[in-house]
Amino acid sequence: MNFSNRRGNKTVQGSGIVNALNGWFADPRDLVTAIKRTVYVSVESARIVDNLPAEITAE
Repeated sequence: MNFSNRRGNKTVQGSGIVNALNGWFADPRDLVTAIKRTVYVSVESARIVDNLPAEITAE
């Protein structure tokens, strides 16, 4: 699965660093796992904030 079809890989001039969007994960399932974890943390953070006392969230 390639998510960089429209953007492509680019090499930064001077440093030679390659911005490869799909280079972060050797296994595509790792990307799905990272997305799941991010969503879980976001939902749990929102739940925690919603349950804070009004005195804390009023600022």
